[in-house]
Amino acid sequence: MKNVLLPTLLLMFMLFSVLTNAQNSTVKKTMLIKNDGLVYINKDLPVYLWISNSADNNSEKLLLKGAGEHSNPFYFDTEGINSIHTPWKVHSETKQYILPKQDVLFHVQADGKSPNTNSDLSGAPEYYASGIKYYGKNLSLTLQSKDAVSGVEKTFVTINGAGTTEYNSPINLNKEGSTKIGYYATDIVGNVEATKSLEFTIDITAPEIEMEITGPQISGIIGPKNRIVITSKDNLSGVKRIYYSFDGKTKKVYTGPISFAGMTEGSHKFDFWSIDNVKNSNKDNPKNSNIDLEYDFSAPDISHEIVGDYYKGSYRFVSPRSKFKIITSDKNGIKETKYGNQVMPNIDYTEPFLFSSKKGTQTINYYAIDKLENKTRLKKEYLYLDAVLPVTGIDYKVPQFFNRDTLFINKNTKIQLFATDKESGVLKIEYSIDNKDNFKEFSTFTIPEDGFHTIYFKSTDKVNNVEEIKESSCLVDNSSPIIYINYSINTIGKKMKDGKEYQAYPEYTKIYISATDKWSGTESIYYSINGGPKRLYISAKDIQARKYINKPGFYEVKIIAIDKLGNQNERIESFFIVSH
Repeated sequence: MKNVLLPTLLLMFMLFSVLTNAQNSTVKKTMLIKNDGLVYINKDLPVYLWISNSADNNSEKLLLKGAGEHSNPFYFDTEGINSIHTPWKVHSETKQYILPKQDVLFHVQADGKSPNTNSDLSGAPEYYASGIKYYGKNLSLTLQSKDAVSGVEKTFVTINGAGTTEYNSPINLNKEGSTKIGYYATDIVGNVEATKSLEFTIDITAPEIEMEITGPQISGIIGPKNRIVITSKDNLSGVKRIYYSFDGKTKKVYTGPISFAGMTEGSHKFDFWSIDNVKNSNKDNPKNSNIDLEYDFSAPDISHEIVGDYYKGSYRFVSPRSKFKIITSDKNGIKETKYGNQVMPNIDYTEPFLFSSKKGTQTINYYAIDKLENKTRLKKEYLYLDAVLPVTGIDYKVPQFFNRDTLFINKNTKIQLFATDKESGVLKIEYSIDNKDNFKEFSTFTIPEDGFHTIYFKSTDKVNNVEEIKESSCLVDNSSPIIYINYSINTIGKKMKDGKEYQAYPEYTKIYISATDKWSGTESIYYSINGGPKRLYISAKDIQARKYINKPGFYEVKIIAIDKLGNQNERIESFFIVSH
């Protein structure tokens, strides 16, 4: 209310009020005079004017009656300064107007508005999700209240319904969980701010975190099939990131199971940790730090050997009796060994195995896996299964003669064995004469003893395929022919030569020469007279016709009989031819 005209009197304002009870926040509206000398009154309170002629509080006072309605009491209508005044100021002694003329003013501060309090949450990380505001550690609540007219009397705060207290300084909030804060302020004339509220969640606990190593492990030793799986959970603001590092090197963000690709074999240190969305971290938890890992990515040692028959030539030859043995070793143990013949490995290896019965090329594929799932490269071994027996033949050299299904030889006839094998090749040839149990390795041989004989022989190839025993029979004839001489006429006497007596025959005598042979038969007869040339005996008539012995004299006839094997006999026949 402005420009209210009243007599120039001392005006007093009277109203009933009580002071604020800060503990229970029950505040009554009031008025007061502040240090600046101004009267401050709650704008909602009624106003009565009293007049007195003394400044003494105990002096006589008279209540002024206003003209018209709404005068007793009346209300200030303006927020802030309201003025009550008389038209002209009069000098207190002369009682004359003070020139120039001026109003007599009485100012009253009317305050009808509540204070306004602003809050500030600071000092802690914050995160917003799903309509909820989260704060981390070191959260501080600061309240700042302002009042435009009479000024702030007090500020009050309540936390989680624990009772209202007067706010004086920033409040540290360190109790985890859902938090509800109410706050308001009062001014000095009893205006009360409507309670404001804050709702948020305090999260000061680090996330929970667990690490698991999947896959096979042996006493803490891990391999390339293993994976590190890290799980973390946070019951409030939620997990923001998971980190890990090996051997104290650059940290990495965990995005999924961790493999060990590219790591060196041996010992490693592993660290892992997580942070939530308000930066609570479990990094300093000893259980997450310097975890010892032993990494083994070495595949098993693997090789093979052929058990039994084996020969390396143009191919690696084996026999149907050969076995393929796989040899493996690994410091952490073998999980499985597999093999396949002509196919990819699909058979569990337990012991040396025979090859396929099909002769020819064999391809053995095999590999091994250790107990950490380190796998060898696929191994291939190319072999040739020789299941074909060698073939042996016999060759009788000269002399030899075949007659009536019988082969005739003599002690000088060399016997040659020969063998062929189109695969691994011939290792040895063996033979035995007249005995199947006493074989010896072949070298060119002869049979010195007369009579019928059986030669047993066989060959062995280089993977010990042994031919079935063969046999060949022959008759050994070492006997020379027996020479017979007959004369066409009886002797007619005897004559002496060199002290020795010889038979004498007439000029027309014919000599008949013949020979018999026990086995193979006589082939030819030769003769030589008195050291002359050797001639083939045809007949006695032939000798007579050639007149070799028709002259009187001493004759020495050398006779040679040869059988069909070249066995020969000699005889010298000496006699005289005399004139009749």
